[in-house]
Amino acid sequence: MPDPGEITPVHSNFVYWGRILWGMPVDLFVPSAILITLARLVDKALDEYFAARAEVFAHIERRWNPDITHLTRATNHMETLVGALWRLFGLAQAIRRHPDAPLISRAELPTRGDFERLNGIRRAIEHMDARIRDGRVQPGDPTMVMLGDSSIRLEGWEVSHDELAWWIALMSNLVIRLRVSEARTPSEEWPGIVRMFSTAMGQRDSGG
Repeated sequence: MPDPGEITPVHSNFVYWGRILWGMPVDLFVPSAILITLARLVDKALDEYFAARAEVFAHIERRWNPDITHLTRATNHMETLVGALWRLFGLAQAIRRHPDAPLISRAELPTRGDFERLNGIRRAIEHMDARIRDGRVQPGDPTMVMLGDSSIRLEGWEVSHDELAWWIALMSNLVIRLRVSEARTPSEEWPGIVRMFSTAMGQRDSGG
């Protein structure tokens, strides 16, 4: 799995508490609930990707050991990641359709094909329990996402690890741009709030 080290966490806590404690306006260019949820899910997706990646490498280091605990954990994180990404895709589209949001180009969002493939593997994951319960799983059929060297697969749907990392980066960049866009409000109090917010973000990013 590629290292997504260049992806910047958007630190959803600052997006949320900035509104609660610092008095950031809640009705700017993007509805507050959408932006907060988008930021939270970006961080969630990134956390799940890193966790899955760590478990995959832990499994590789112990590949001669019959214990598949790390591989199972990696699978669990991947399935959660797929769900978080799907929710992100839907929220990003909602922002793009919002009449007061900044202009969002198609290049900033996943393609229609991305939507279809992610939805396909998401539905396969979510409906697997029903297939198992109804006896529609044959011997040898996978009952969870299959982790390959470069992709995840299930029921004919496949998404590469590179694509997963790219989609997280795409959503992270969008949240960061929308967060900056909010600084365009004419409120006299806003510049000071923005400086406070930016300072806190800088300290968080640098580990301070």
